[in-house]
Amino acid sequence: MRLQDSSDPFIYLPTDKSISSIYKEFKYHLNSLNSENDQSEIIISLETFRRLWNGTKPTIKFQTHASDLCDTCEDFRIKLRASSDEDEQANIEFKHKEHVTTADLERQHYNNIINKGKNDPTITHICYDWAQSVGAPYSQQVGAIYFKSSFTIHLFGVCKTNNGENNQLNFTIGENEMLEGTHKGTNITLNMVYHFLKTNRHVDKKHLYVTCDNCSGQNKNNLSLWFWSRLAMLSWYENIYINFMIPGHTKFICDSFFGLIKKKYGDRRININDSSWNNKSIRYNDGVGTILINC
Repeated sequence: MRLQDSSDPFIYLPTDKSISSIYKEFKYHLNSLNSENDQSEIIISLETFRRLWNGTKPTIKFQTHASDLCDTCEDFRIKLRASSDEDEQANIEFKHKEHVTTADLERQHYNNIINKGKNDPTITHICYDWAQSVGAPYSQQVGAIYFKSSFTIHLFGVCKTNNGENNQLNFTIGENEMLEGTHKGTNITLNMVYHFLKTNRHVDKKHLYVTCDNCSGQNKNNLSLWFWSRLAMLSWYENIYINFMIPGHTKFICDSFFGLIKKKYGDRRININDSSWNNKSIRYNDGVGTILINC
């Protein structure tokens, strides 16, 4: 969310939404109400709906697949607009530039690793992240079930970049399959990463580069450091390098594959494997419970 000069907030809708998809839900909802009330009202066209949207709600926008929403950057912009002191403005601009430069350096390092792996067959690069949870079934709920909660499906992806080719494995986890009292923590995250590496590990790979976000609850903690150290002790790889993306600037290849999933998810019945040929999905531990690390 960011502010305009008029201080009206920008509200960003998920990447899988569009004006057309919102119009379809609007039309479906009105048709259902007309059927229940035995009425036959004329529904406005998509063009009229779009014109009214742009004219009355210009602050509601759709987040693009490649966009970063950084709270730190937005805080700097808000402070810069609110300040009238030149020295203070210069200080804010300097700190903002320093933050952006750091994020750009991390992004450049991420791209350099991928390019390096294209020419070095001994290198494997993986990145992993959680996607925004989705609900099933995907539909506009009306009538007696309007206030019912949909079944939550958690989505976790691990993408491997090898010889310049990206392949992602997505784990789908029903809300009833999460460990009681846990929610997307370090243990469940590392379980899936371990399963992926155990399935896709190659004996000729010497160096593993890992990219993930800066979340301390999932990645940047002692358990994660022990996990990667343990893999090195087992001689899975000679060297393991962990890179954390700068908070607020964490868009990478996993988000691209998640975007493909969300696009298909919004258009048809749920079928994650149909998003693209190199974007596959499996049930978390075949849907029978928790994967236990045993290495």
